[in-house]
Amino acid sequence: MGALCRQLTLHVTPRRMLTMNVFALLANLFLFAAHLSPGWQNHASSFERVITPAQHRTMLSTLRTIVSQMETNNLTYLMVSGTLMGSYRHHDMIPWDDDVDIGFMSADKERVRDVLRRLEPDFRLYIRYESISDSEPWKFYPSTSGGYIHKSFGWPYIDMFFYGENATHIWNERPVESHQVFRKCDVFPLRRRPFGDMMLLAPCNVRGILTCMFGDLDRCVSRSFSHIMEVPMPFMSHDLPCSALTHKYQFVSRTYNKTGVNETLRIGRWTVNMVSLPAACANPCLGS
Repeated sequence: MGALCRQLTLHVTPRRMLTMNVFALLANLFLFAAHLSPGWQNHASSFERVITPAQHRTMLSTLRTIVSQMETNNLTYLMVSGTLMGSYRHHDMIPWDDDVDIGFMSADKERVRDVLRRLEPDFRLYIRYESISDSEPWKFYPSTSGGYIHKSFGWPYIDMFFYGENATHIWNERPVESHQVFRKCDVFPLRRRPFGDMMLLAPCNVRGILTCMFGDLDRCVSRSFSHIMEVPMPFMSHDLPCSALTHKYQFVSRTYNKTGVNETLRIGRWTVNMVSLPAACANPCLGS
């Protein structure tokens, strides 16, 4: 009966879906009009935090659960996309971000599904159409997460992306992320990096991969999608020099030596933490 009630609660009629799409369209038209107006000057407002400390703790706790299960069961995972950028720049989530991105190998899909499904009912795993051949990212979230009117999963969630591979490359299987194709010599062996109070696995050539994905790493870019509302925000995205935000948020600075790099986390002139990490890949394909 509980499962039936959840299905009825999450059921979306065509009329409701149309209403939500019209709402999203009107919201984006409003933002576009505001974007064109002379008063649209304060780009810094796009870099405000959008999640509460409690939601941040929930995300890290949920991530810790996934990582523990993957490592216990000898399954490969790695930080990707905005979460990898967060680790590189902030040793945590990007302060204005609202989700966590983790990558897995497509060959492990069945095992990853089976491992995480064992955590129900405390956690939920959403797989679109319940098909592991579907390329859309999975969502993993606590059962206490709030739901959406127009989606069949809850937030805060962990976005789970799957990567295909051959002898030389890995690639994001999601068609809209088809630009994410990386040489294995820039990814493996995976190296641990700080993220919150954890040391998580990441590609060995972090800087090279992030530069390939995002371009100039000294410019910060705000969100173009709200995971809280699960709607795009194409006219809300701005970029500015990261140096304009160092008084407000923690940023990482680096000093390199023969054995690796010292990463110092600072906010303004105050040092928060320092960690020594090994050198990047022995023979990276991209610049490191």
